[in-house]
Amino acid sequence: MVKRSKLFAGLDGVPWERLSHHYGSAGDVPSLLRAAVRGDTESWYTLVNHLRHQGGAVFSAGPAVVPFLVRLAESADLKVWLRSEALTLIAELAEDGRRALSPRRVDAAWPLAWAEAVPRVTRLLGDPKAAVREAAALALAHAVHDADEVCAALRSAFAREKKPAVRVEIVRAVGSVVLVDDDHVVRSSCLPWLHGLVTHDIPEVRLAAVLALRRLEPEYRDPAHFTIAVEVLLGTEFTGRWPAVRAARATAKGLGEHRDERVALAERLIGHASARHRLAGLNVAGEALMTWRSAVSLLPAVASLLDDPHKRIRRLSVYLLAAAGPGAEPWADELAALVDDPDARVAEMAVWGLAHLGDERCVPAVRSYLTGMRAPYGTGGVRAGWDFDSRPALHHVLRRMGPFASDLLPAIRLRLHESGDGFERGSLMNAIGWWDPAVLRTVIDGEDLPEPLRQQLIDLLPRSGAPEPDPDAVRADIEAARAVLNDPMERLDQPDAAFTLWRLTGEHQPAVRLLVAELKWLRAPANQSRAWGAINDLGRIGPPAAVAVPALRAALEDDRRLARGGPRACVEDEETRADIRTALARIEGGGPGAGKADEAA
Repeated sequence: MVKRSKLFAGLDGVPWERLSHHYGSAGDVPSLLRAAVRGDTESWYTLVNHLRHQGGAVFSAGPAVVPFLVRLAESADLKVWLRSEALTLIAELAEDGRRALSPRRVDAAWPLAWAEAVPRVTRLLGDPKAAVREAAALALAHAVHDADEVCAALRSAFAREKKPAVRVEIVRAVGSVVLVDDDHVVRSSCLPWLHGLVTHDIPEVRLAAVLALRRLEPEYRDPAHFTIAVEVLLGTEFTGRWPAVRAARATAKGLGEHRDERVALAERLIGHASARHRLAGLNVAGEALMTWRSAVSLLPAVASLLDDPHKRIRRLSVYLLAAAGPGAEPWADELAALVDDPDARVAEMAVWGLAHLGDERCVPAVRSYLTGMRAPYGTGGVRAGWDFDSRPALHHVLRRMGPFASDLLPAIRLRLHESGDGFERGSLMNAIGWWDPAVLRTVIDGEDLPEPLRQQLIDLLPRSGAPEPDPDAVRADIEAARAVLNDPMERLDQPDAAFTLWRLTGEHQPAVRLLVAELKWLRAPANQSRAWGAINDLGRIGPPAAVAVPALRAALEDDRRLARGGPRACVEDEETRADIRTALARIEGGGPGAGKADEAA
């Protein structure tokens, strides 16, 4: 226990103004810490946001604040929520310190600060408060530099622990430490312990042990593990840090790349009598649908919950059908029946689903949304999460509605003219930019359109009758492209430079070699746009890009979604595959535009 008088000893002696966090100078850290101790939760969460934000880095304020966070956790006279939150923040910083993409994103003082904190955090495994013990285990999951001592302390704590939620966190922590530790002695002692827990009398512990073993022994796929996971999920109401949805999603992730198991898990949960389990099943189904094309086999089960009595379940069921894109065609009538649903969220998602299908039954609702105070959709693409705030972007809703342009154009023109939201106007322009150019010209020719907006729309029109290129400019572009190709520091720009060189000279070998290499990003969500550009460019090159055919055909045959994830994964996957088929037609059959370097601009 740390006395309140000693809690902030030395705090003002730290040069916080010279340290930094995600939002700049760390000069606000002392006042935020003191306010949090006084009970100001807003100050605490501001501090967490400044120190952690979205993760991925540990700034110089991180090592400096850890001793004070440990003191908060040790102070028995503070509220339990603050003590456990302090340990959770330490855990998040430790995770960032271990998983940062580059060592340069972690302050040099962090490893020592964390190493000095570990023994004190370990002692908190014996704290009288269960929430503190649980958060201590959460933090120790990242103490990989002291793997043997930490694992011994965790296993000792497990033996005396009575609370199931804390025991679960301890098992997860042991699995995480062993996973990244190179000491085979630690692994050899912990694996038998985990195997022994597979038959533990506490269901949540059995599940945690199974998931830890799946991570530690991916090559050892014991069918009994899946059976145990399903039995635990179906028969347990989870508490603490493991509510049903979180436990189900963690289980699905822990099962790894085994599609059949994850689909079966979703089906069993969706058919459960408990609303919590059905909601968990929809979450598992959503992740499977957005990961594998063949997981559309789950859609009948998803659609069976469209009339579920629980609001959150109905909403997510409609959401997943809408996100499924073409796969939801058999349920178009069911979606159409929900367009006027009393639950506005259900109606909005049903409209989105019909728009994906190009179904005209969504047109009146879309027109009504456009003439209302504010359209119910966002203005940016949403990529992650199956929570109910992940609304699709307005331009994604409108993108396939070009055939109904005559019905929507008056509302769109009015919206463009009257909207004071630049992002919303950009979303509208993004959408109609995908429609027939004649539609775009109709919007441009409309009356009372502000001139700057009119010019932005004109820029979206396809170019025609391009002037004869200036020979000097062409030579300069060729020299610049060759310079990029010869500079090893410009690797990211080399595919574009090689394509430019082909377009201006007809030299296809560098372009084909580099563009084929870019296809590896098809299965890397963070860089997938690079692969999209390569697919289109290879198609433009045409028959000389024949070496790309095997890779393109392999991509088409892959059951995994060729998408970045999130609610647009299914539709994005279909669009990517359409682009691949177009590219293959041009390469193998010399289709329109293939091989015409002088027109590729």
